[in-house]
Amino acid sequence: MRVSRQGRKLYQRRAETVERSFADAKQHHGHRYARYRGLSKVQMQCFLAAMAQNIKKIALVVWAILSYLWRQFYLFEAWVKQSAKMTAGTII
Repeated sequence: MRVSRQGRKLYQRRAETVERSFADAKQHHGHRYARYRGLSKVQMQCFLAAMAQNIKKIALVVWAILSYLWRQFYLFEAWVKQSAKMTAGTII
C-alpha cells in the first residue's frame, strides 16, 4: 500500500495524525514516564490519558458548534433589528 503514490500520501497523513496524538500524550498527559508499577496500573494511566485527550477533542467540537450558533443568533438579531427599523418608517 505504501508503494503507490496514493498509498504514500495516505500513510504520510496517517503518520502525522498518529504522531501528533502520541506527542500530545507524551507532552501533556504523562506518557513520558510511567507513574505507577505494574501492567494494570500503567494501563489505567494510559486509559485515563486517552480519555483526557478525547474529552479535549469533544470540548473543541462543542465549542466550535456553540460559537457558530452564537454568531448565527447575533446575525439574526441584527437582521431583525434592521428590518424593524426599515419597516417602522413605511406606512402600509
